[in-house]
Amino acid sequence: MEMVKRLECHYRGPWIKINFYHEIPPHHQNALKNLNFCEALNQAKVIGPIIIDLRQVTHPGERFVFLREGNREEVYRNCQKAGKGVNKEKFFSLISAIPQLPPGYQYIGLEMENEADIYLSHLPPSQLGKLIWDYHTITGERLKISLTGILGVCGEVTVGSFIKKNITIALTCEVSRQKCNIPRETFVVGVPHPLAKKLLEGKK
Repeated sequence: MEMVKRLECHYRGPWIKINFYHEIPPHHQNALKNLNFCEALNQAKVIGPIIIDLRQVTHPGERFVFLREGNREEVYRNCQKAGKGVNKEKFFSLISAIPQLPPGYQYIGLEMENEADIYLSHLPPSQLGKLIWDYHTITGERLKISLTGILGVCGEVTVGSFIKKNITIALTCEVSRQKCNIPRETFVVGVPHPLAKKLLEGKK
């Protein structure tokens, strides 16, 4: 059974495959879409494989996270428009800890045919608790998380899970929840492929 189907079977929730590329995969030009990341997440389950050229992304927060471009002022102004009234200095302190994609990656693939780098979902507390309990069981470790509601989907979860090679969890703002069709009572979660395999070992 495909990994996504197994994740959905054991932890419920919709799971989306995400890959990071330095170059566009061969024979996938037709999957290239001019979308921002949150918009693509909302469409990938419906229309199939989507590839995003990160150089075409226009959202200031996504450019900050995926390309290390833009500046904190621009990200701050965009978040203010979304209704986040946090003090500027405190905001700058918060985003300084948000994961950023290592240089060189230029494309993100969603729902591609090959194995994913990470799997992303949104889960209610009961299913998230089940996932974390399985993590405890296979690692014998506490799951260390750092929560924020700023750039939660693209930064904390998507990039964070990829570079930390671990489960990441985030809250997210109302605008992102609407764009990504994420229910208010759920948490966004990311799981890297090697860890997903371990979580599902021995499960039917």
